[in-house]
Amino acid sequence: MSMSSPLEISTFGLVLFLLLTIVLFTLMRGLRWLLSLVPMTKPQRHTTNRAIPVAESVIGLVYLLSAVPMVLNEHPKYTPIALALIVLAFAWVSWFAIREFINGVLFKAGQVCQVGDHVHINDIHGRILQMGYRFLVIETDDGDEAIIPYSRLSRQSVVRTPHQEGECRYEFKMHLPPNPAAVTERKTIIKHHALNCHWSSLLREPRVELVDSGLFEVTVYALDRDHGPAIEAAIKDAFATVEEG
Repeated sequence: MSMSSPLEISTFGLVLFLLLTIVLFTLMRGLRWLLSLVPMTKPQRHTTNRAIPVAESVIGLVYLLSAVPMVLNEHPKYTPIALALIVLAFAWVSWFAIREFINGVLFKAGQVCQVGDHVHINDIHGRILQMGYRFLVIETDDGDEAIIPYSRLSRQSVVRTPHQEGECRYEFKMHLPPNPAAVTERKTIIKHHALNCHWSSLLREPRVELVDSGLFEVTVYALDRDHGPAIEAAIKDAFATVEEG
């Protein structure tokens, strides 16, 4: 006498499940392709590209949950267990994204920062470009983009410089002959020429710090981002004239 395994599954149900999986996968790939052909604005395209993976995940989960009874139709008492395991596995895989989303909601609800603010997070220093659902995008002073998960922000201190209309932060370094006795005078000269430049914003005073012997780190605030280098050039030219005199 042959004995059937208590976990034996339906062969027909398994084959049907695999066939429907292939059909569903093909349909979703086709939908992606069709959406890529639809004319959209850049924001609409960005929103669509972010929504597609979420929609595919939800559809896949619903399909798996609905397919379990089909595969285990000969053993319906195991169906609730299988459904629970699938839900738990999906929640475990998605926990990272869910955690970042929750941290992002709390971070933005606290109005700690906003787009355009300059922040300093450990060794990352730059301007906030975007506050997404799960990540903070910062444009560093070197022009790179740093992607920071919100969970990291909840564990670290954030130094923020609020953004104001009509000012764009710009940093550069000046190498001058070492002269400890002239540090204060040089700082005053640099600030003076920064404020006298017609591209500079008067809403915030420039900052000048001596970071090494003869090396100054200068922070100016331009009327827009394109004129930061022009202010730097004007300061260096004017300072070179003063030094020569």
